[in-house]
Amino acid sequence: MTATDGLFDSGPIAPGGGFSITIAVPGSQAYASANNPALTGALDVSVTGLLGAPTDLADSHIPQLEA
Repeated sequence: MTATDGLFDSGPIAPGGGFSITIAVPGSQAYASANNPALTGALDVSVTGLLGAPTDLADSHIPQLEA
């Protein structure tokens, strides 16, 4: 999948494979498949309830819970 604004590009994904990305900027990120233009979508990113500077990694503000 490729973001329409160029923010991310997964490159080819093998059958059964996956892709993950960390997006630190709130907003909507539209994407489409390079192989099939009918496959489109949008990621809606929002950050709520975390304290710290916008440049901090989120996981440094998530408490560790015992299993």
